[in-house]
Amino acid sequence: MIRKYLALALISVGLLSALPGCQGSGKDIGQEKATQIALDDAGTTEDAISRFRVSQERDDGRAIYEVRFSLDGTEYEYEISAENGDIISASRDMDNNSQAAPTAAATPTVAVEPTAAPETANTTAPADTGTPAPEQTTQTPGTAATQLSMDDAIQLVLERIPGATAEDVRIKLDYDDGYYKYEGDVIYNQVEYDFEMDANTGNFLEWEEDRG
Repeated sequence: MIRKYLALALISVGLLSALPGCQGSGKDIGQEKATQIALDDAGTTEDAISRFRVSQERDDGRAIYEVRFSLDGTEYEYEISAENGDIISASRDMDNNSQAAPTAAATPTVAVEPTAAPETANTTAPADTGTPAPEQTTQTPGTAATQLSMDDAIQLVLERIPGATAEDVRIKLDYDDGYYKYEGDVIYNQVEYDFEMDANTGNFLEWEEDRG
């Protein structure tokens, strides 16, 4: 008889543990509430942001909502408890697009052979042949010489994502494997796109989509 009661007790415990909520509270605040908590903390509204994305993840065995958006050149990222709405972590990062030239350490060094100093004595001005001197390429300090401007690169990216705007794009110029390239990402309609593009040809080297 005792064995029978023990068996029934074990069965009951197993059934209870399988019911929703018995392994936790079973509460879920939902994506809309998680988004509002993040927006309130940032002091903004959904109409004022871009690059918005929210997804449910698991971290250390607990359900969380990851909320990301951009506002006034700053990228916000929140982790919010799906159970009670507590903000687990929050970070801010400047996401301004940059076409600054990569650092000298990343740029290949070209050895230049020293030349003799020009003679100053008995020099005469060259004869005017009537042929204009060749134009020299000028480069704005702090930028790299590329055939494709950043605006052109953004336009090529947007052509692949109907409806997206330049505000949804984060992009920077980088130097790798012997050539300049644009790399970045786009967040639009809850989809994240990652890309790399040759800065001289406009050819896409990588294109990935994450729909969560």
